Amino acid sequence: DDDAAITATIQYFGVGPESGGKTRADWLATEGWYDQHEFYHEPSPTPLVISRDDQIGERYFKFAKTQAGQYEIHVKLGAAPLAHSPYTIHVKGGPAVNYVRADASSRVGLTTIVYKGETGDRPSNSTDQLLSYKQGDTDTYEAGTKVQIDVDLRDKFGNVATIDTAHRELLVKFQDKNGNGGGGGDFIIAEVSRNFEGTAAGFGYKAYATLTRATEYAVTAQIGGAQLCVSNSTCNATTCGADPINFTAIDVCIHDANVTVAKASAEKSLLLGSGAVKDGRIVADTDVSLAVVPLDAYGNVITKDSSAYEFNVTRDSDNHAEESKKPMTYDAAANDGTHTGTYKLTKSGVYNVSVTQTA
Repeated sequence: DDDAAITATIQYFGVGPESGGKTRADWLATEGWYDQHEFYHEPSPTPLVISRDDQIGERYFKFAKTQAGQYEIHVKLGAAPLAHSPYTIHVKGGPAVNYVRADASSRVGLTTIVYKGETGDRPSNSTDQLLSYKQGDTDTYEAGTKVQIDVDLRDKFGNVATIDTAHRELLVKFQDKNGNGGGGGDFIIAEVSRNFEGTAAGFGYKAYATLTRATEYAVTAQIGGAQLCVSNSTCNATTCGADPINFTAIDVCIHDANVTVAKASAEKSLLLGSGAVKDGRIVADTDVSLAVVPLDAYGNVITKDSSAYEFNVTRDSDNHAEESKKPMTYDAAANDGTHTGTYKLTKSGVYNVSVTQTA
């Protein structure tokens, strides 16, 4: 019945390398203290108060921790570990508290940080983001670009918040403003992954999507149905720097994404015309037409003069070149990116026709 015979301690070991922290050995080697003789002491565990319930004859302890990470609890009877001691527990961040209220009356909790970047390069100062944000501006990406949005969601203790990524608690959506594809408002939902946990500076979550359709997207981010807005040291409920922001329940503070066509793809582009019919038959001394409709690798039609083509026509019987590397013509008036070419054949026979993309 000696209360002093049972002891319990708890030791914090950080968030661990899998969550962006240190290994246990590195934690012990760097998180301690030096005494007056410059002797290093590893961090000491914290004693826990043992309580007893005489009615049921049990002893117990309880604790509450607000810092996310790994904790190890040692329970001893004298010098011997009790049962399966030590016990390891993992404390995760709580629910996110930083977002604009649904009625847009105020911003709750810590600053929400959102930014975009093709390579994911973060601005140098993570406490002062998106000073270049301007309401109504559009960011431009080439089709096929992986667009990344990093989001800093924290609980009320400053830990990276724990959210349900599987059920899209953080919902980042790219909405087609032109309704292309017959969908009348098609959209892409970004994948969301967690970068790290704990209280370190940075972005705990990453949302990313590869945009392949050449169109303009409205980009929104919501947490638990509440709109996320960009904020930094120059932002408040009504302004962001010198630019006014009128927050409402549907306002967004992320630039629209304008996706432009990529480089023409010879594999995807279309070849049309009377000269492009396989095993086709033509009449001697009549115009034979070829037309290339340039498409990029994602099937977007290229409506500008950004590619070049030439064609060859060779008689099969003697390998005579009727046309050799003849350039195709871009019709600027058509404004549809099509390149055309024509030729005539006066001698009967079988001819091979080939078209090459040269730029």
